Amino acid sequence: MFTKKHLAVVMLAAGGLASGSAWAQTQCGDIDTIGEWADAPDSQCIDQDKLYTLDDATTLPDGDGVDIETLVVGDTDYHTVTFNFADPITADNTPYAIHYTIEIVGDCVGCKHRVFGEVDIDTTAPGGQDTTTATKMVCYDEGMQDCIELVSENGEPDGPYALDPVKKLWVWETFSASGDGIMTSATNTYTEITDTPEPASIALMGLGLAGLGVWRRRNKA
Repeated sequence: MFTKKHLAVVMLAAGGLASGSAWAQTQCGDIDTIGEWADAPDSQCIDQDKLYTLDDATTLPDGDGVDIETLVVGDTDYHTVTFNFADPITADNTPYAIHYTIEIVGDCVGCKHRVFGEVDIDTTAPGGQDTTTATKMVCYDEGMQDCIELVSENGEPDGPYALDPVKKLWVWETFSASGDGIMTSATNTYTEITDTPEPASIALMGLGLAGLGVWRRRNKA
């Protein structure tokens, strides 16, 4: 029989998991370079309810700048990740790559319905050279089998593209140039929205709550 004591034990266990989770203690606003991101505990930083984790496969130089920010407009959060290349991307130092994950975490009211909505990429290529390319793979799985591809060429943006309503994304980006091409920065924007449950899901939730009420009344009898 499931008693209040059992329920308390389950709640304490869940609380322990939440408090002991590996959410980063380093604020993304305190990180200015790729090297600082890599040196943070577990190569992670937190920005509001977003957890950013840098992968070891990254080949961008440690001195390259990184700027992670959030702009909130109504019910939509716009998360930007900008890479500023200390030495511009040219044919002499290409290609470079960065691999990271971005995940929605947190236990706030309504957080469980927060998901990613769209993604885009933009680059800065002084003079509009037609020989710079930033390729971005945004994936829904760690094996990077289910992905969408964005390409910013010649300093032109690509996107936004709609994303499946998920809480975690695996991202792989490569930056290259040829000829006299120069790329000085790349900016990624991820939107976060509230995924409203469909009416059928709400109805099922209502039935579940009704059943819980019946169960409680029977146990009181």
